[in-house]
Amino acid sequence: MISLVDLQFPIGNPLPLLQTFLPKNLASADIHPSLISNELWTKTTTRQMSGPFSIDEAHAIFGGHFHTSPLGLVEKVPSDGSWQMIQHLSKMDNMGFSTNDALD
Repeated sequence: MISLVDLQFPIGNPLPLLQTFLPKNLASADIHPSLISNELWTKTTTRQMSGPFSIDEAHAIFGGHFHTSPLGLVEKVPSDGSWQMIQHLSKMDNMGFSTNDALD
């Protein structure tokens, strides 16, 4: 999913993107894939996120290259069986850049 909120409310000073970055989700996303699907469905139906978009649609929306962050799951409290979806914003591309690098 790509959020259009990022286009309207920048939270840093990112460098120009020279490539599109589409990393695979974290292995933890496979533990309970329905939790991730439900979370994304909730975020899109409540208009906290837009999408889903194809790669071509995303290129058109962003006017060029874009980066995505892999999704994963973490337990809220270890061993309690309650999981939370996360976005790994520190995942680096092949040039060593991550979304977190551009945040103030």
